[in-house]
Amino acid sequence: IIERGARNWANKVAIVSGDRQSTFHEVDERSNRLANALLSLGCRPKSRLGVMLNNCHQYVEIYFAKYKANIVWVTLSRRANDESLIWQINDSEIDTLIVGEESLERIAFIKASLKNAKRYITITGSAKGFIDYEELISGSSTEMPKIDMKPDDLSRIPYTAGTTGRPKGVM
Repeated sequence: IIERGARNWANKVAIVSGDRQSTFHEVDERSNRLANALLSLGCRPKSRLGVMLNNCHQYVEIYFAKYKANIVWVTLSRRANDESLIWQINDSEIDTLIVGEESLERIAFIKASLKNAKRYITITGSAKGFIDYEELISGSSTEMPKIDMKPDDLSRIPYTAGTTGRPKGVM
């Protein structure tokens, strides 16, 4: 979708987030950069990416990048208590987390309890133990990654609220 938008409407506005506007070309290029950056960090197709952000332009970039790298998106709720959040991250085998400022301290606090998470990225700039999102993508290729994908590859794992017990990942 975003590639077609970049071809057909390169300089048209695709996203408005607060005061920031991004064109189709910019979103396509930045999502390619992120996909390539994630792959260069060690993410592999079908690996799990946890995302814990408020609405922002990076959210859309991450959404398209995960398709381009064939990475499984796991949406994490900031409303979940720490025990539930740790369980979701471990249960879904998330190996990379992207978080915003609003979740930075919380993830830093529970980091020691996360079994598979190896890479921690923040969109808010530099923070101890976290990779800066903008620095990460700045040195990556703008080319679409060459990844094999199948129509039935898992794309996303949303979790239920867990009102009758532990939250459950839905595939």
